[in-house]
Order: sequence, then C-alpha cells, then structure tokens
Amino acid sequence: MTRAAAGAIAQHPIAPRQLLLVLLLTLVWGCTWPVLKMGLTELAPLTFRALTLPFAALSLLAVSKLSGASLRIPRRLWPKVAALALFNIAFWNGLTLFGLQQLPAGNPGASRLFLNLLGVGAAPRPVGTAGGAQTPR
Repeated sequence: MTRAAAGAIAQHPIAPRQLLLVLLLTLVWGCTWPVLKMGLTELAPLTFRALTLPFAALSLLAVSKLSGASLRIPRRLWPKVAALALFNIAFWNGLTLFGLQQLPAGNPGASRLFLNLLGVGAAPRPVGTAGGAQTPR
C-alpha cells in the first residue's frame, strides 16, 4: 500500500453504520449462491435469470428513488452502457449460472475457486470499456 493510499484510509475511517451495511451486504450476497444452486434444480439457467433480474432492477430503482440518486445516463453513453449490459448481464449472468449448475453442491473448494475466478475475470473489463479510471473508492 502506498503512503497516499494509507493516508486516504486514515483520513476516512469506516463508520460503524458503514461497517454494518458491508456486513449485511456480505451476508445477503453470500446467501444468494446456495439459493441460485437450488433454483437451478427447478429451472433452466437463462429462465431462472430472466425471472430474477427484473426484481433486481426494481430494487435498484427503489434504492435510487429513496436515496435521491439519479440513474439517468447521458445519451452519448448509451452505446457503451448497452455493450456493458450485453457482456455483464447477458453473458456473465448466463454463463455463471451454467457454470454453477455444473458444480457439485457438496464441493466447497470447487465453488470457492469458481467464485474467486469470476471476480478476477470480470473486474478489469468494465473500467477499460467505459473509459473510466479505477479509483480507491
């Protein structure tokens, strides 16, 4: 860690409320994977995702409305957002579920490896595609 990064962290300590929100998010996110695995025993991966993504979108809109944040995207960025949506939503979500369907339920080592590799492959792409720079935040 660089001195600048360490100084930025020291200047902005984590409030207890923020830590609680991170812990809650971690718990909810961690519980989704077993639910996904169970859902895939009943539905095909793309059908399952097509049924769950509208709820995620409505939740995002509700959080945006309650927080007062805008989800408005400038028209000039629509092609980039469409490309990101295609690769993230269509391909990543679909292929993730096909991969999860193939993993044995009782093999936590394989599941952990699979989930860790997802982040390694997915993190750099949106930054490079959108033309933005990664920030510590």
